[in-house]
Amino acid sequence: MCRRSKIPSSMPIEKGEVSTISNEAATPKASSSSSSRPRIPLYVALLLIPFLPSDWYINRGYTQWFHGVAILQLVTNNQFVAKFCALQGLTVCCGWYACMACDYVWHGRFGHLLYRNMPTALMSYMIEEYTSETHNIILKHDDYLLSYGAMGVAHLLDFLGHPILCWYFWKKSASYYSCDNNKNKTNNAVAVLTWPIIITTYLFSRLWSITQSYVNYGGSWQFHYFGTHVYDIPHNSLHLWYPAYIAEAVCYVVIISWKLVFPTNTQQNQVYSIRYADTTKTA
Repeated sequence: MCRRSKIPSSMPIEKGEVSTISNEAATPKASSSSSSRPRIPLYVALLLIPFLPSDWYINRGYTQWFHGVAILQLVTNNQFVAKFCALQGLTVCCGWYACMACDYVWHGRFGHLLYRNMPTALMSYMIEEYTSETHNIILKHDDYLLSYGAMGVAHLLDFLGHPILCWYFWKKSASYYSCDNNKNKTNNAVAVLTWPIIITTYLFSRLWSITQSYVNYGGSWQFHYFGTHVYDIPHNSLHLWYPAYIAEAVCYVVIISWKLVFPTNTQQNQVYSIRYADTTKTA
């Protein structure tokens, strides 16, 4: 993503030479490689959001909001949005898999939350029927090839849309940070976990809850949404929202504690390259 010039180990360094970031070697090449990509200014993309159909964000899961922000980053190539997606993806994964784990531990339902929230075309191969009392699902077993194949596809989509997408934005954020600071390697946490990213991702999560509760509960503002309007879950399983919100809260508590206990001095983390004369030129 960015290119750097190599300094020969045998190259003598003049006394008093100031160590600075080599703009000639790093910055122009990094910008030229990134500028060749088509992009839309972030403010233009944000101005278009109010014109989107309401069913794109009303009664849509927080994961789908995450995917929407991911699309925004891909079309704008904005560094802040990439870091935003990295942390948002982490909290989404923590909440989603905590919810699925608790559903299996408490009810013995492995992957049922995933299967019942897949596209209808895929659900038809996995779900036999819904029970009338609790709205639980009964999985199909008459055609093992199709039913278990569809379940495998569901888990693959889940893996790609949650941890893989999250990992992609963590690596992308780290590469941005490396280019900006002329570093070959960097700590991904240092690149992503800045205070603006922490605050805005948390507020965005609360915005999702407020939006869904306001629409579905007669204008009520709730910082944590509970219901069956967004996700298809059994009627007696609203308690499964708690593991998701608890996991998200624990994630933020750990991150904030890490930031307070081990404050990051970005100036100390910068690595400067040493300017040197062009060896091809004669004195």
